Amino acid sequence: MFASLCLAMWCAIGAPPEGQVYPPPFTLSLAQDVYSKNEFTERIILGEQYRIFAGVVSGQHNLTPIVGYFPLEIGYRVVKVSGGVSAATSPVPVRGTKFNWVARARISLAPHLGIEWWHLSNARSAIPNPSLDAVAIAFSW
Repeated sequence: MFASLCLAMWCAIGAPPEGQVYPPPFTLSLAQDVYSKNEFTERIILGEQYRIFAGVVSGQHNLTPIVGYFPLEIGYRVVKVSGGVSAATSPVPVRGTKFNWVARARISLAPHLGIEWWHLSNARSAIPNPSLDAVAIAFSW
C-alpha cells in the first residue's frame, strides 16, 4: 500500500520546475511516537518530495493514509525546520482530528541520512487537543 501511495505522489508531482536541473531528493521517513507506549502508539511511514508528503500512520491496529504540504521551510543543508498542514482519512493521533498542523525539525547526519522530530496537532482548533510527537530516521536519495 505504501508503495502505491509513493507512486501516486511521484506521478502527481510531475517534472521538476523550469530551470531546475536535478529534482530535490526523495525522502523516506520512518517515525514512532515518543510519548505513547501502549496500543495507541503511532508509527509513521512517509515519502516526501517537493515539500509534499504522503504515507501511512499506524495506530490502534489500523493504517491511516495521510498527505500534507510544507509551505514553510527554513534552514540549509545540516539543519532544517518546516511547518505545514496534513489531512488524513482517520483522526491522527487516534483520539485527535483528521486535519492537523505539522512542525518538523531535521538534522542531517550524512548526505543521505538524517534525524527528524515531527509534531502534529490541531493547534487547539478543536477540543480535545491531542498531539503526536515522533522521532524519525530519514533516508534521502
